[in-house]
Amino acid sequence: MFLKYLCEFLGTMMLILLGDGVVANVTLNKSGMKGAGSIQITIAWGLAVMVPAFIFGEASGASFNPALTIALAVGGMFDWALVPGYVIAQILGGIVGGVLVYILFKDHFDATEDPGTKLGVFSTGPSIPNTGRNIVQEAIATFVLVFAICGLNQVPQLAAGVGKLLVFGIIVSIGMSLGGLTGYALNPARDLGPRIAHAILPIKGKGSSNFKYGLIVPIFGPIIGGIVGGVVGARLYYVLLEWDHYAGDWKSIFNLRQGGLAIYGGLIGSVLVGCLVAKLRKVPILPLLDICAIGFLLGQGIERWGNFFNQEAFGKNTDSLFGMSGGRIQNWISDQNGYLNTNFYLHFGEELSPDRPVHPCFLYESIWCLVGFVLLALFAKKIRKFDGQIFLTYIAWYGLGRFFIEGLRVDSLVIGNVRVSQALAAVCVIVSVILQIVFLSRVKRMGGEYQLYKDTQAAKDALAAYEARNQKSVKEINVAEETESDADSEPVAQSETDAAEDAGTPAAEAEPVEETESTASEPEEE
Repeated sequence: MFLKYLCEFLGTMMLILLGDGVVANVTLNKSGMKGAGSIQITIAWGLAVMVPAFIFGEASGASFNPALTIALAVGGMFDWALVPGYVIAQILGGIVGGVLVYILFKDHFDATEDPGTKLGVFSTGPSIPNTGRNIVQEAIATFVLVFAICGLNQVPQLAAGVGKLLVFGIIVSIGMSLGGLTGYALNPARDLGPRIAHAILPIKGKGSSNFKYGLIVPIFGPIIGGIVGGVVGARLYYVLLEWDHYAGDWKSIFNLRQGGLAIYGGLIGSVLVGCLVAKLRKVPILPLLDICAIGFLLGQGIERWGNFFNQEAFGKNTDSLFGMSGGRIQNWISDQNGYLNTNFYLHFGEELSPDRPVHPCFLYESIWCLVGFVLLALFAKKIRKFDGQIFLTYIAWYGLGRFFIEGLRVDSLVIGNVRVSQALAAVCVIVSVILQIVFLSRVKRMGGEYQLYKDTQAAKDALAAYEARNQKSVKEINVAEETESDADSEPVAQSETDAAEDAGTPAAEAEPVEETESTASEPEEE
């Protein structure tokens, strides 16, 4: 196991050393190959992938790319249990590779004044910044890469080593065709690892590491494209090879799984839509996510009780104090079309007894979320060092609990022999920890220059404007209420006047009428 991780670390390190090395060679001042051009960079990057693939391919599979690793796991071609270790090894290899490039080219970095050129050695960037379109560009480019690799894996009797040569061709082709859009990262470790190296290294006049772009486009784009490519590729080739099975029922081609609503999907969808709306309304996204994170935990803690009423989301048999039983549960366990027909049972084969209680997994998760809600609500102000930290802490907290709780469930969505939610939970924890380390390091370097959004002048101005609007609204409401109250008092005043006249008293002498009229006129004067 350790050997596989070591090979992924060394392979990614070598990939970055050779790949970022050619960029340094071509772009940094005083380099003997300065100005060689994009063709040399593109071909060299293809070779940078191919060389370590030949060296470490037999030992680890030569992924060197979190997007490819996750995509292959989603497609059932890679063990999910290895994914976290592979991803960590790949990112660490990217960091070390970036450090080596700096050490070798330090004099050339010192001789180069442009901060953008220095950053370009380590990481990618768009030719025309447009976050949404840039993500799509990276996703499509990575889709082509992963789809092609999945196709190569399906080619029968492919000679040893030919596949790696063909991957070289795929990388070069993508680079020459689509590389001018975003620099074709295609690989979170290729971009994030060296970008972290750029952030922590004492590079003279380096400027910003641009994590605002680097934590979004080169990460989400390749992962999205990789997953789509992996799933589509694996499914397409399987269908083609088993066409006799699907020819009579084309709808079954799209029936990838049975299921209902998944909380991860709801969270991802809500976050994406929320971020989009925030961007359109020009609301800072990270502080908004911090506010929402605490509410997410409370909402999840409450919504899990829907599983209780539906008698679902339970686990293996148990004799513990919290054991749950019910007619629907026992019937589902024993029903041939129930538990025995699930993909989980077909893949894991874990037997359940309908005569014994089961783990109330919904209860465990509800308690875990509510405890997290209380802790974050109490300590958010103390632990918050940068905008977005509360949201990242939420991701880590929920992911940690979900990882262990999901291991008890018997209705999990599975791909191969891996629980999808459990694997996603592990990824959430790892990503959260990595990002918090990166951001905390950045805040520490900035010292007193960094401000939480709430402490900025922009936030104070926005708050003052909100309070002004609120006070104006309150004043308008009060005026409306006074006007309504005066209107209601007019009949009373009129009756008093009539009574005075009936008594022989002039209306002008009726004091209550004068007071009412005076009072009624005041709002109009305002």
